[in-house]
Amino acid sequence: MHLNSYCHAAPQRTDVWDAAWQYEFKCTYASGVTTRISNKNRMGCLYLGSEGWVYVTRGGFSASNPAWTKRDFNPGSADVYRSDDHQGNFLDCVQSRKTTITPVEVSHRSIVPGHVAMAMNAVGRGLKVRWDPKTNTTSNEKVMKLLRQEGDKGPWKPWRKKWAEPLLG
Repeated sequence: MHLNSYCHAAPQRTDVWDAAWQYEFKCTYASGVTTRISNKNRMGCLYLGSEGWVYVTRGGFSASNPAWTKRDFNPGSADVYRSDDHQGNFLDCVQSRKTTITPVEVSHRSIVPGHVAMAMNAVGRGLKVRWDPKTNTTSNEKVMKLLRQEGDKGPWKPWRKKWAEPLLG
């Protein structure tokens, strides 16, 4: 996956938070699929295809072809795992030993672009980084250092020290 940072912005008020409030990152996967992580995006997913688009949110969907939104639309034979309570699903699966709706591998692969983008944002403007999903590494040493939390400081160090380390012992 290639990530390009198009926008870098320092926090507007550092006394309240220290995260960027304006950002945009474009991700291009090996298959050619592209995604965009941006504060300009509205919630949901937009799928663009050769015959039109479908926009999906947790509350519904819309499409460039009105026929696709009809109730008699056939979603195919896929057996989709449904859950409206991710936390409850996790607790149920701890007891039942079933796979959660968001298995760890899916969760990890879903958040990687955001974590890499956050580290890229901390390193500087206009970066182009290649992410290797097999080794979980980037082509940029500074970004990799932040992701690994090497050294005494890093954007996640205070969080880890306050919340994670006491839990880990």
